[in-house]
Amino acid sequence: MGNNPPNDAHIPGSTVGAIDDAIKEEMRYSAYSDTPHFVETLFSDKSIPDALVNTVYRILVRNEVYVEETQECSGYWRELPLQPRNEKVLYEPLTKILNAITDALPLSSKSLDIIWRDEHSKPPESQSIIVADMKPDIVATFKNASDTSDGPVWWRAVHIPLEVKRRADPDAAALQLLRYVRQALKEQPDRRFMYGLVFAKYNLTVWHVDHSGALASTAFNVHLEPKTFIRVILGLVVQSPEDLGWDPTMLLYMEDDKGIPLEPLASYLVDQNELPESSRNATETKWVVSVAMPGTAGEDETELEQFVLYHGLSLSRGEVIRGRATRVWRAWKLSHMSRRVEERSIYVYKDTWRDERRGVEGEIYLLIAAAEGRRGVAIMHSHGTVRINGRVDDTLSLIRKSVAHRGQPLKLDTRQITREQEELLSTVDSSAFPSTGWASQDVPWGQDIFEHFVDIVPRVPRNRMHHRLVMSSTGWPLLQFISLSELLGGLSDAVAGHRWLYEQGILHRDISFNNILLTGRPAPNRALLIDLDNAIIYKNHRSIPDDEHSVGTLAFMSQEIITNTKYTFYTPSSDRIPIGVVRPNKRAEPETHRIRHDFVHDLESFFWLMCWMGLSREGPGCRRMDWPRCLSSTDVDVRRVLKSAFEAKHADLIGSQKALYFQSTENIKNLLSMFTSYFSPIVDLLGHLHRVLTQVYHQREFTLDTYDHFIHGLEQFASDPDVIASDESTDNKERGARVQKLRDSDELTWDPQPERQSALKRSISVVEEQADGINDDIGSAQPSPTARNKRARGKKAQKLSAKRK
Repeated sequence: MGNNPPNDAHIPGSTVGAIDDAIKEEMRYSAYSDTPHFVETLFSDKSIPDALVNTVYRILVRNEVYVEETQECSGYWRELPLQPRNEKVLYEPLTKILNAITDALPLSSKSLDIIWRDEHSKPPESQSIIVADMKPDIVATFKNASDTSDGPVWWRAVHIPLEVKRRADPDAAALQLLRYVRQALKEQPDRRFMYGLVFAKYNLTVWHVDHSGALASTAFNVHLEPKTFIRVILGLVVQSPEDLGWDPTMLLYMEDDKGIPLEPLASYLVDQNELPESSRNATETKWVVSVAMPGTAGEDETELEQFVLYHGLSLSRGEVIRGRATRVWRAWKLSHMSRRVEERSIYVYKDTWRDERRGVEGEIYLLIAAAEGRRGVAIMHSHGTVRINGRVDDTLSLIRKSVAHRGQPLKLDTRQITREQEELLSTVDSSAFPSTGWASQDVPWGQDIFEHFVDIVPRVPRNRMHHRLVMSSTGWPLLQFISLSELLGGLSDAVAGHRWLYEQGILHRDISFNNILLTGRPAPNRALLIDLDNAIIYKNHRSIPDDEHSVGTLAFMSQEIITNTKYTFYTPSSDRIPIGVVRPNKRAEPETHRIRHDFVHDLESFFWLMCWMGLSREGPGCRRMDWPRCLSSTDVDVRRVLKSAFEAKHADLIGSQKALYFQSTENIKNLLSMFTSYFSPIVDLLGHLHRVLTQVYHQREFTLDTYDHFIHGLEQFASDPDVIASDESTDNKERGARVQKLRDSDELTWDPQPERQSALKRSISVVEEQADGINDDIGSAQPSPTARNKRARGKKAQKLSAKRK
């Protein structure tokens, strides 16, 4: 589903460097500072009344938390150092001030009851098995039942992260803040967007981060503008949860001690920091969501159907800041929960933020719903756009409230103010605290200095719409094949399904292992194509100029689509072309007009998908473990070839590698010779398909009989004696049996426990009307690894698995 990295031996997000690289790529041209009308609009008097701000201000002055301006002295926060020796001396006083502001509010004024905690010395706990070592300096999290801050904070319960800067550092504070936002979004599936704060010496910058990018306010001095400071902090607790990024249409599924369903509850009403470790597996948490009833999408969408999400299938993409952030779960209808588990219909639920310029995936499924001869394509149950309080949930209008950026986008990897500049500025005598007129000095203390992208075409952030889709077709990921025969037969049906779609006028454009499901059923539906997010109505499609590189899964895309350059082959003056000979001493130039994505490019994606599997898999359920040297080089092993051809950081590098292998018969032979022994029986098949594709590209005659070469070749090899013999070997039969057992247990007996009333604690009591019928204790079930003691995770998982059995 989209641009997931293909090599499952590499786990993204495991290092800070990897996260920073991802953020720089995601936020390129999409992060802006010094946004006009930011605070006035997003923290307006309408949502945070001036009277409330003034009341809190007076309380803080009366309690001597803030010292008002006099003729002798500018106003200042009493305990907050003006000239801190280091960041550490800021943590405690700033945390006290933040809590003093929120505590000054009457409970009746709060939408959320939070506490600010100094967590700079330890990372929040994580539901993820592997998580980078990141430590937000201060976080706003939900108060626990005992109103203390002794226990650990979980990423799941981070409401607002805050980064403190005493002086300039090599990395911009914005990049650090976005690391925290990214991890929090990953672990909060009911979070639509997030605010974050950067406190630099005494300047505060407010960041708003959503799936269209990031906006930052103009930095302001908290000493000189105490009421603006108070307004922002109050806004993070008095505005509605939906205005602070939470999703009121996604609630925790609850049951009482007898297993009777209760009213679903918002996650921020549950004390996430106090949950027992046994209830923290992200894939096992049950949620209740609402989706438009079949046939009502696109109308008023007031008729809703509720589903229980009971098992996460693909949640990692939720960490994406700017983009679709697709998450996928298995689901039951809420109305079916009174049935026995094996009697409930199983659905696949997908939540995504789509670019409004693209077509709606659900509408494409509706176009083909009644078409005859369907095969190899999944069936949709329903779809709809998410609405919050009757309004479409989109980034630019509802979430940003039409606040627009100013100027050029930021380069997030640039330095802040240099150490030399800081040393020079530090010679200014401002050591007295407080001192008359200190705040009027024209010195940008602690304010981040960013560089901007220049000389680029002005860009408008893409508006993204929150969309949900429910599929009635289910299956297992392609990588959970139990035999080579099943894999080849499934791919044959998937190719046939692609052809059927194309004959209906639909081009898929995103062939990957994530978008093909094995069903365990006979032909013609041994496998199903899913995910029409990138599909187009071929006849009427008009390319979006800046969108082509983001279409499809880069690892398996054709070089023609990646680089907009046609494959070139050398043709002698006489005789037929020798397939696969590279044109000598001539570099192909990009086309003047964009090459149109056609069905042949998707067939090439099937080809590269099979090559990747041959290089990276040892058999059913087994990744490749040995990485021998290449026959053509003693300095390069197969792992390096795999990474350069399918996982290079830059699209053009992957495209150039594809061209090197694709346009040379010798090179493709070398690539196929690197296959694991398990996939050696299909080397001849891949060689044949390579010859078919190169012939088609050379002649530029894209005829439908190209499909026949793929389908017939896959069918022939699915029953080939060498393939059958490989499947019947003892090792491969045992491997296949293990995968089959996994598939059976995953679909037939999976029944994670819901949140139980008897074990959980309520985290707040200020919104009682949102939790009618819920007592003070609410509960949970499954284990998950913590962010610490990573070595113990595997042992814990084994014990838990044994317990379930």
